[in-house]
Amino acid sequence: KHCLFPSSSHLHIFTRMGANVSTACCNKGDTASIPSETVRAAGADAENPAADPDAKASEDGEVDEVGEVGEVAATHRLKVMKSLGHLEVDEEILRGVSLRKTLRGFGRVWQFSPSDLPLKEREALWKKSASVKSLAFFISHTWRTAGRWKVLALLLRTSWAFVILCWACCMSMVVCLYALEVLPRPLTAPDVGILGLTLTYHSGPWLLVAHVPSILLGFALAPYFPSLKNDQSFLDVTCIHQEDQALMERGVYGLGGFLARSKKLLILWSQPPLMRGME
Repeated sequence: KHCLFPSSSHLHIFTRMGANVSTACCNKGDTASIPSETVRAAGADAENPAADPDAKASEDGEVDEVGEVGEVAATHRLKVMKSLGHLEVDEEILRGVSLRKTLRGFGRVWQFSPSDLPLKEREALWKKSASVKSLAFFISHTWRTAGRWKVLALLLRTSWAFVILCWACCMSMVVCLYALEVLPRPLTAPDVGILGLTLTYHSGPWLLVAHVPSILLGFALAPYFPSLKNDQSFLDVTCIHQEDQALMERGVYGLGGFLARSKKLLILWSQPPLMRGME
């Protein structure tokens, strides 16, 4: 008679019956040698395919191939991290974009995260940048902040002089039109006596009316006005390829190099990055 042993999942029980088997479970007269048996719990092969010696070679090949690819990628990243210094520059991918150009079209580049853009637009972002030897700004920001606030901050930071110049030109033009009596002056001030002369002052509202439009015009034209200084900047969405995985990886590992070649670190401060540690 055979003995019944309790078995559990993934447990192989090999029983050999012989002359010296204990009588606790077998008859004393059963001295004949019995071939070994393998007992498996139901569903063990499905849960652990590696335990099945008859697994298909194709499946093993797929698992090995995937495993090898993952190991190669991890090894490559480790080599890159060990070989490159924190601030070492990768000259082949050192790229920059004009800060003024990023503000054109109401700053569309800043309005949308690259993950929200279609494939063609993500590929076009790389073409907005060009190879450079040095950078004026390394721009640090977060896509969690609304783009309109970043555009406004950058316009004030980079274009304030042009906006004042535009405002002054508009005001001067209004004064000239007053002098030429092109603009009507419907308002009349009370008569004023100066050195025995009585003068009547006529004026118009055009100087007050032109204030705000002239400032807005300055902000609108500033991105298209040629910059007198180098404004080549690092902007992640244009200077790191968003589709090519190899170039993207090199760009990410080369962030220290971009920073090393930048004259200034420009941080667009906003609440979301500072609140991350508290979430």
